[in-house]
Amino acid sequence: MTPTLRLRHTALAGAAMLACGCAWAGNGVLLGVQVDYPRISFTEGLASQGATYSGSTLTITATPVFMTFTGAGTEEFIVGGGLTITATIDGGGVLSGGTFSISGNVTDTDASTSYSGVLVSGTIADYGIIDIGIPGGTDLADFQMDATAGSMLSRFGGVGGDVSLLMALEGSSFSGSFAGAWTADRAKGDIAPPPSAPTLPPHTIGFWMNHPEVWPVSSMVICANTLNQAELISVLGASPRGDVTIIMARQLIAAKLGVASGNTCALTSNAEAWLCSHGGIGASRKKWDGGEPLKNALDQFNNGGACAIP
Repeated sequence: MTPTLRLRHTALAGAAMLACGCAWAGNGVLLGVQVDYPRISFTEGLASQGATYSGSTLTITATPVFMTFTGAGTEEFIVGGGLTITATIDGGGVLSGGTFSISGNVTDTDASTSYSGVLVSGTIADYGIIDIGIPGGTDLADFQMDATAGSMLSRFGGVGGDVSLLMALEGSSFSGSFAGAWTADRAKGDIAPPPSAPTLPPHTIGFWMNHPEVWPVSSMVICANTLNQAELISVLGASPRGDVTIIMARQLIAAKLGVASGNTCALTSNAEAWLCSHGGIGASRKKWDGGEPLKNALDQFNNGGACAIP
């Protein structure tokens, strides 16, 4: 049975997308970064937190709420956490520099190790952002960063270690351009080192549906809603009956499982953005409205081909 819930815009990007010239309501490009472990999850903790861009300066503040040290680990609460990102971006969208800092107190109970103060900080190497196309809606951003300091520096690869950030900007007025000021009410997302090497190659819908024991994750966030493994399997096995949102969701789930296994498919965020902007899973849409090339790209990826518009 297909889950009855209607899925909205994603709170976490999962994997990110590339510009593809697809005919859907969106403007911009993401880098396509991925996050592994240890993973810091953050959200808004104060009414004053969020994102502000003005005078070539982008400032993002949020509250780190918990950390997951390993894929099989539990979520450890971060006490007194703070996150600040400051980037210099000109009116043409060109990044000329920036820094990030994450602080708080957290304990890895499995290793009986505690970390405090600045957990990890460093510089911004690159960024991506996309306007989903709904005024006041949720836009997506991602960052590639380099670690330079912090009590958890060694857990992030030491000095110069790669750090990935995936983020949703809720209540965003970003319209695809840095020509003028914009804000976002809330910033939510994940920060972690990128994954190392794939543990599994991409696989088809049928493979994932019939082999839940090899799934790299037991749940998935799609359009700001968390689906457990049983619900995801239900969608994978659902009969679309002409509903293109179900057709897209089946390919998207399979592709995101491939990405969670360490493979790269940047178009998953394109596909998810299309799905969210067309009502979510089970929205009874009969027309593709520009989404079919994305579906075909995911199908190609899931069958071992390139993650690219055919």
